[in-house]
Amino acid sequence: MLYKQSRKKGVLTKLLEKGIDTWPCIKSIIKKDGIKVTINNTNVRDIIIENGDIINRTIMDGDYVLFNRQPSLHKMSMMAHRVKVMKGNTFRLNVSVTPPYNADFDGDEMNMHAPQSISTVSELMNRRRRPG
Repeated sequence: MLYKQSRKKGVLTKLLEKGIDTWPCIKSIIKKDGIKVTINNTNVRDIIIENGDIINRTIMDGDYVLFNRQPSLHKMSMMAHRVKVMKGNTFRLNVSVTPPYNADFDGDEMNMHAPQSISTVSELMNRRRRPG
């Protein structure tokens, strides 16, 4: 997930201090001058987050994502959901939200899209709160 660093500097600094071996963490930073810095064990203590840096971090509880099941025949084939991170490498949905996706649990393939900007997150939040 990419976020332009703004008022959450304290939260992001704490994530950086945790290192890369624990979840959640920061994976890379694109500095204001366009240089991409990949976080690793050797440079994690030397990096300073500044206003205007773009942060690439892991998905965390409460983030918004867009789920899609092909074919997208109607508006409800794409819906926003809030994330609750659990163990495993797959995403799970509550059975109560599966009818719009026409999911029948026989190996259906779905796509999850993570927003890459604050404006996209805002749009997902507003779409999620209003029906139709």
